Amino acid sequence: MNSPVNLPGSTEPATAELLSLIPGISVLPDEDPLLLEDMRSAFLREFVPGTPYERALVEDLVSLEWEMLRERRLRDLSIITKFRAVAIGTFTERKLSDFTSFAGPEDRADGHALMGSDPEARAGAEARLSEIGLTRGELVADTYRRLGKQMELHNRTLADLERRRDRLREQFDRLKASRIAAQAAAGEVEDIAVEGN
Repeated sequence: MNSPVNLPGSTEPATAELLSLIPGISVLPDEDPLLLEDMRSAFLREFVPGTPYERALVEDLVSLEWEMLRERRLRDLSIITKFRAVAIGTFTERKLSDFTSFAGPEDRADGHALMGSDPEARAGAEARLSEIGLTRGELVADTYRRLGKQMELHNRTLADLERRRDRLREQFDRLKASRIAAQAAAGEVEDIAVEGN
């Protein structure tokens, strides 16, 4: 549950209760809940929702952005995991392979070294790879080929999330502009620029 937030101009006791009905975002074990809260705070500062419904739309925007971050992270982890398997399998089989069942410690170490930050270990693994007649770039290409359908799914999911976010943002902007125009017409807003977006 999200904690109640005082919205500008809202004195209704029902506002906090209504906002408490907005479901929170599930944070997976490898995600940072503080990053989510920082994102939520930044969105609330940027959008300055003036009604409970505008707040709900901002919460939906936060949720969509979080889903996009998660999808990108999962896509990247899929690539890293498959690259590691292809590297280890290639060292084991001495040809492009992602079969790792019989990999020895040296094959596993070199497979990890190809992705690691130790330049000496990476150079050693690349030298061993060149003995097989392959480059790290060829392993990357093979990894992408093997993940083709999975990458298509990630990319379609991201494109769908981006479209949903863009439509929601347009809806929020129209709703907020309409509210501000109505307040200005009623003389309730002296300086519209103070409202934010």
